[in-house]
Amino acid sequence: MIKIRSALYQRLSSYLSPRSCADEFSLFRMLDESGFEQFSPDYINQSQMALFDAHYLLMHHLHHLRLDWLENKHRVMDICLTRITIQPYHSGNPALQIPQPMADFYLNYREKDKIDESALKQMLESFWRQYAQHVRKPSQVDQALAQLSLDQHAKWADIKKRYHTLAHRHHPDKGGNPGYFADIQQAFEHLKGHYGQ
Repeated sequence: MIKIRSALYQRLSSYLSPRSCADEFSLFRMLDESGFEQFSPDYINQSQMALFDAHYLLMHHLHHLRLDWLENKHRVMDICLTRITIQPYHSGNPALQIPQPMADFYLNYREKDKIDESALKQMLESFWRQYAQHVRKPSQVDQALAQLSLDQHAKWADIKKRYHTLAHRHHPDKGGNPGYFADIQQAFEHLKGHYGQ
């Protein structure tokens, strides 16, 4: 893979400190204020393609930076839809296990060239459909995790530990509520299937 060391890469690297959190908008603003014209409101407001170009350029550099930090065991970057989170690197960091499903798309700049106005329109429509479904109705996995008081980044080991703690605490033989205990069991069984256990 080609190593990127552009001025944009260097600016992102210096701006994103350990234990920080940013969103794409704040990074656009910071880069515009740092003199990167591709992120200025005048440029990105020209068209949806201009906005996509700026988005892709940012994500391309962030994914390269993420891989470089991992390779050098420097920092861990989690790139999500609404936020970019930076943490110090340590081998037990749970963020190391978070998949980055869009990484291949953003790492290969030739992928950007495949996106024309029509493809961008389809991508945006697909995104908003999925977003609307996600906002309206939490998935069964999300509901099961919530039942165990866990978030969407929970690992299987966390799920097992939480289940055993809650099951022990709420077991009917120990005076617990049988209905709540059944809900915990059902959530755990659903997550077992989802995580392939």
